[in-house]
Amino acid sequence: MPGKTYSLTELAEAAGITGRTVRYYIAQGVLQNPVSQGCNAHYTDEHLERLRFIKTHQERGVTLASIKSLLGGSQTRDAIGVQSYLRIPIQDGVFLDVRADVFQERRFLILDAVLDLAKRMKEQKS
Repeated sequence: MPGKTYSLTELAEAAGITGRTVRYYIAQGVLQNPVSQGCNAHYTDEHLERLRFIKTHQERGVTLASIKSLLGGSQTRDAIGVQSYLRIPIQDGVFLDVRADVFQERRFLILDAVLDLAKRMKEQKS
């Protein structure tokens, strides 16, 4: 049985953002295009889940560029070219390299753990 579908307005409302923001995320490549185009365009639960992920991580201070890298990953190679890695920017000049064959859900968990650790370290300095 197919999942729920949403119009642009319904999707934006369910995600707690504006339709303009949905279109911006699509243009930036962090959200997939709607399932169909034109007046019949609709979005799925997968779109909503991704929007919630983006919103949650932006609220935690993760930049859209970092989220895009995490979702799609910019490919880098190690010095001998044997493994492919995703480079996830954490802060200016700080990157986390994760093997590209690590499942996307695990990459999300890794990023969450790193962000939690950074937050605790910042609190300890205060």
